[in-house]
Amino acid sequence: MSIVKKIWVPTVIIVILAAFAGLVFYNSKIRPDKEIDSEIGYKPEDYITLGQYKGLEYEKQKAGVSDEDLQAAIDEELVDYREVDRASKEGDSLTIDFEGTVDGKKVDELTDTDYDIVIGDEDLVPEFDKTLVGKKAGDTVEVEVEDVTAFPVENADVYKGKNATFKVKVVKVSEEYTAELTDEWVKENYSEEGYNTVDEYKKMMRDYLLEESKDNVEESTQTDLWNKVLENCQMNGYPQDVYNDVVETDEADAAYWAEYWGMSKEEYYEFIGLNKDGVEKMYLDDVKSELVMWAIAKKENITISKSDIKQGYEDMYEEYDYDSPESMKEDYSDEEIKHALVEKAVLDFVVDNAKIKEVPSKTAEEESK
Repeated sequence: MSIVKKIWVPTVIIVILAAFAGLVFYNSKIRPDKEIDSEIGYKPEDYITLGQYKGLEYEKQKAGVSDEDLQAAIDEELVDYREVDRASKEGDSLTIDFEGTVDGKKVDELTDTDYDIVIGDEDLVPEFDKTLVGKKAGDTVEVEVEDVTAFPVENADVYKGKNATFKVKVVKVSEEYTAELTDEWVKENYSEEGYNTVDEYKKMMRDYLLEESKDNVEESTQTDLWNKVLENCQMNGYPQDVYNDVVETDEADAAYWAEYWGMSKEEYYEFIGLNKDGVEKMYLDDVKSELVMWAIAKKENITISKSDIKQGYEDMYEEYDYDSPESMKEDYSDEEIKHALVEKAVLDFVVDNAKIKEVPSKTAEEESK
């Protein structure tokens, strides 16, 4: 359970396609055009006029890690908390036990032990923030929160408009400090990973940040090139079934995240900046992306075999915490995996056939201008 406020950030809807980043297990085969038409139930060319999608020119920033990037990452790791014997103040970390009740009844979702909070954190419910300043280890206080739906609880509508009372015990008060980077610190924190000196630690951090930079560059390249493809294509209507499927998927995603953050679907759309017209535009953009994907797949004779689908399960199940390919199949159908692989195959084709020029990465100062 979390006693921080709902995190009001635009939610990135994670789709299964992301699981296949960097993997290629599709085959390009020659087959009759009517096979794709039969599979999807329409002719993509009836709705999409393809523009340029091969030979797109693109400047890709070179992945890299500056000394400033490395130092910032190290500085962040060196920040820690140590226990102190005094009253709490803003910026301190408190370890607390708490029990929440609504209408006099204990709510398990509002109850936890050994939970860490930071006083002054913008995500902390204000009532906790105010009440816990000036408290020492062993102190017990009551916190009144006016709106239970400030917390990410399930079935938020049940608690709408109701107050919650929390009995809170302060277990520990800790203050922030910055450790010194020494061989001793590295051994204490990274010896199990095989790093024992400052030099070894710095090399490990630089290698990690470089891989992260490469991933970010590749993701940006794929996204930017696909957006170029969509800009170059014209949609001339759409099959109603495709539109209905897109709406169903997008609405299910919105409903999931709205419930997760304890808000209505309308509130969720409002927060991410979508009014009624914006939601409709999102539907149509997703419809266009779907139609363009199949139009390119048809024109380039891209297909996914049964063995590709089987390999997809084999490669994914451990990474996504499934016990076996079979257990993953309980959540995903072959058609869903196949669709994701078609998306990946088409995207790979667009990237592989683009005219990409690598350019030096921009510094933080240049990006801010």
